[in-house]
Amino acid sequence: MFYPVVFDEEGPTVIASLPDLPGTHDEGASRTEALERLCDAALVMIQSLIDDREEVPEPSPAEGRPLLALPSQVWTKVLLYQTLRRKQWRKADLARALGIDQKGADRLLNLCHASRSHQIDAAFKALGTNLVPAVREVAYQQPPAHPS
Repeated sequence: MFYPVVFDEEGPTVIASLPDLPGTHDEGASRTEALERLCDAALVMIQSLIDDREEVPEPSPAEGRPLLALPSQVWTKVLLYQTLRRKQWRKADLARALGIDQKGADRLLNLCHASRSHQIDAAFKALGTNLVPAVREVAYQQPPAHPS
């Protein structure tokens, strides 16, 4: 998942925000630092949406804006969560289908927990779906260097 980033430079501070995830912003002394910190803020916001059983917004088109790339395990778990929502399943339904306890199902949707790929695959299979990874060229844009 690649979320477009907006930078606002106020004096020596750079504020980075994600319009697709309202309320997700952080700051730094440079664009690079603000972007690194923004990734942590995005993970907290997305985890909060999952915990509150709310929709996780899809990224909008970049339209020339720099992009924040979320780690692949994060977007895999977001896809799992979105599939649960589409199927109108709760974590308890997933736990029952996988024959695991509630804590195990919670870990599958915990963005900070390093789930194993076979566990994620089993969860998608229990939902009657498959995760189909793909590699493609993307126009990943690094934020322009901040003049010092």
